[in-house]
Amino acid sequence: MTMGISGKIAQAFLRSKLTPLVTVAALATGVFAILAIPREEEPQISVPMIDVFAGLPGASPQETENLLARPIEQLTGRSSSYIVRETVAVTCPKVRPRRPVGCAQ
Repeated sequence: MTMGISGKIAQAFLRSKLTPLVTVAALATGVFAILAIPREEEPQISVPMIDVFAGLPGASPQETENLLARPIEQLTGRSSSYIVRETVAVTCPKVRPRRPVGCAQ
């Protein structure tokens, strides 16, 4: 049976005397990385994005846009720390209180 390229590479590593050295070097590098990378319990990361979920049960798409989406856009757009990139308004025919996101059929 002929070996493909991966079989030949595996066979070369199995026969090589450098394989244990490469393995030990890789493990040592991993241990060094774990010990050297600084860690914080609560890092101070600034994420300039928010998700706002609001519902208007029984409203038409136009009502949802005019009465809910646009006022929320105007309120959130006043902050200079983030930019409103996208607004999505979902109209659900049935609203189930246990499913806060999306439409439940």
